Amino acid sequence: RMEVEARVKDVDQAGFEAVMASLWRNRGWSNTPAEHETIDLMHATGVRETIDVATQQRTFLRKGKSVQPLLVQATAQCRHAVRFAISSEFEAPRDDSDVVLWRRKRRVSF
Repeated sequence: RMEVEARVKDVDQAGFEAVMASLWRNRGWSNTPAEHETIDLMHATGVRETIDVATQQRTFLRKGKSVQPLLVQATAQCRHAVRFAISSEFEAPRDDSDVVLWRRKRRVSF
């Protein structure tokens, strides 16, 4: 599976909310935008265990090679720089090694 991530740089909360509202209004997405809340556990082996908060479903993934991130600088039409990153993820077997980092995330997939 491939993932494309966009990070808007140097934006305050009001600017972030304006960007998100614009993305939600865009009718050109191939999928209906959806919010997901997860708990991500990073294991010592590099495997990420993701727990879907709504369903409690667990997946184990290993991040593959990433393409060099692309930074698009701010312009008059777009006031904020945006960093795009593309990476692949592969299913991994269940991992019982120590958890070295965890975080709760709310994501929107467009």
